[in-house]
Amino acid sequence: MAQIFVEKLINIDFTYFDLSRGLVGETLWVDVELQGCLDHQGMVLDFAWVKSELKANIESLLDHKLIIPSVLSEVEVSREQKQVSLCMQNKKGYRYHICLPAVAVCLIPTNAITCTGLEHYLSQQQWPIISANQFQVRFSLYPESYTEAYFHYSHGLPLHQGPCQRIAHGHRSRIEININDKRQRALEQRWCQKWKDIYIGSEQDIKNRWRCEDIEYISFAYTAGEGFFELSLPLKQCYLIPCASTIEQISQHVADQIKQDQLAERVRVCVFEGAHKGAIGMR
Repeated sequence: MAQIFVEKLINIDFTYFDLSRGLVGETLWVDVELQGCLDHQGMVLDFAWVKSELKANIESLLDHKLIIPSVLSEVEVSREQKQVSLCMQNKKGYRYHICLPAVAVCLIPTNAITCTGLEHYLSQQQWPIISANQFQVRFSLYPESYTEAYFHYSHGLPLHQGPCQRIAHGHRSRIEININDKRQRALEQRWCQKWKDIYIGSEQDIKNRWRCEDIEYISFAYTAGEGFFELSLPLKQCYLIPCASTIEQISQHVADQIKQDQLAERVRVCVFEGAHKGAIGMR
């Protein structure tokens, strides 16, 4: 038997429900190892297949999805045609209601979403070329190792032609702030704390606001290319901006806020959208 591997085959961006934290945006890298007999070429499997087909299959299963631990008693799932409705409650008593197309959600029969659980979920999938050749496959999922401040956020982009339209997909992200060409690490920490497990919502997509049991709620709704999306969650877990929550407009919003608060001559803000990509806002 021989073994091949691909490190950082893909990074997946998604949001998951956590019983303590609520909706959590996340970004994880995926490594893969394949073990099997050598073929007539002296190869286990062509890397081209791993980097294209296997990568695409992993992406279709988890990337830009809302991932739900479906066996939790605090999670109710109902289906109607191609739509899925979710009613959830966390340990604080906060309630979440989400209606979205089935393509936008991944239900995993577990009580918590963890890297180990996602590895097991992937290993249980049917990979035709792997099964046919009796390969053994192992997945490793892990976050980027950050030494600086970072935050988790979720959002949705109704005008996006691809999977970013999904109303609750997210990222683990860093932020870099420079004022008058000097790095502001304490200010970065404050923004990351402000945006801890945040939902960045557009005021344009607000459907309703109400209060229930002394908790103020807000709902967002829109129809996009994949169908109808609606999300309700506690207002205190939201950060509202007046425009679409694209990374370009998020970074510019932060730059504008800092310019207004600090009265600085030059502000440069780099907000990451997951790993190794993002946008720069300047004032």
